[in-house]
Amino acid sequence: MRDRSKRERRRGVTLIEIMIVITIMGFIAGAVAIAVTHQMRKAQIEMTVVNAKTLRQIAATWRLDHGSDDCPTPESLRKDRLMDLSAKMTDAWGSPLSIVCEGEETSVWSPGPDKKANTPDDIREPDPDHGKVASR
Repeated sequence: MRDRSKRERRRGVTLIEIMIVITIMGFIAGAVAIAVTHQMRKAQIEMTVVNAKTLRQIAATWRLDHGSDDCPTPESLRKDRLMDLSAKMTDAWGSPLSIVCEGEETSVWSPGPDKKANTPDDIREPDPDHGKVASR
């Protein structure tokens, strides 16, 4: 009788115990996925801002060199060898960055994560709201 009770105690893990462990692992994986998604979006925005700042500086240099009110295109910047052929001309979501020239001011614009123009998540450099937009 004693051997039988020892054997029953050593049976192993029950199905309920395995299901509980799998459920806990699922909750942990879900929490990690939520945190990673938020950080990924933040990194995409930061990368687009850096690309826009770089493109803006290059476009402003092109305008000074050409002494005109013309606004450069990505092709003209590459043609004049101010940008490498491998330089990133798109935002983190694959939309092209737009160069806008108004008077003396040169700015670069991205439609942002939603890929729609004139929405709160648009990214502009220089930032007219100085980083106060809630979506950033």
